[in-house]
Amino acid sequence: MIDLSTPLTVPAWGGIAGGAVLLVSLFVALRARGCAARNERRLDRLLRGPGLENVESVLAHQADQIQALARDVARADSAVAAMQAAVRGTLRRVGAVRYNAFPDTGSDLSFSLAVLDDDANGFILTSLYGRDESRVYLKPVTGGNCTYHLSEEERRALEEAGPGLP
Repeated sequence: MIDLSTPLTVPAWGGIAGGAVLLVSLFVALRARGCAARNERRLDRLLRGPGLENVESVLAHQADQIQALARDVARADSAVAAMQAAVRGTLRRVGAVRYNAFPDTGSDLSFSLAVLDDDANGFILTSLYGRDESRVYLKPVTGGNCTYHLSEEERRALEEAGPGLP
C-alpha cells in the first residue's frame, strides 16, 4: 500500500501526468471516432440513402435543367433581338410645343409636333390657329434635318423629340 504521508517523487508525478495524458488522449480518440461514424452515416445516407436519390442522379438532373435553361435564354435573346429590330423603325420619339402664333388670338392653340424614329427620321406637324382660319403643315425630317425652313417652335419640338440625335 502507498504511504500518503510521504511526499511523491518526480517519477511518481510523471506516472500520474502520463496517466492523465493517456485518459485525455483516450477521450479525444473516442470522441473523434464517434464524429467519424456519424459523418460516415450521413455520407452513406447522402450517397445511397434509403428512398432518397443519390447525389449523382441529382447532379445529372440539375445539369439537364441548366442546359434547358440555356436553350430558353438563347431563344429569349433571339426574340429580344427581333423585337429590337422591329421597334427600331417605329416612330416613337415625340416632341410637342404649344404656342400663340398670332397676337390677336387669346390662347396657345397653335402647336408643332415632331415625331421621329431612332435614326431621326420622321416628320414635323405644325398647326397655326387663327381667328379666321387655321393652317396645317407637314414637313419631312431625315437624319434630324429638314429641307424646309423651320420656325423656332418647330426647332424646339425637334429638339424635344430627339435630344442627342444626329
